[in-house]
Amino acid sequence: MRTCEIRWFLKTPLSGIAGWLEDLEADRITTETRTDSYLFLPGRKDLGVKIREGRLEIKYRTAPPWPRQI
Repeated sequence: MRTCEIRWFLKTPLSGIAGWLEDLEADRITTETRTDSYLFLPGRKDLGVKIREGRLEIKYRTAPPWPRQI
């Protein structure tokens, strides 16, 4: 299965988004609880370091972010 991660950075909550997610079919939704710790790297907007459940993950952005209208 191929997946894609989308991250939203919003200044205010979107009205209706919770209802939209709740209306999706149960087999299309995964729910998980996790705690991530991030290391801020001054001067690097393309590289990040994250620790999740004791695992160190290096995140490298392969393309610049682009704004989209929701």
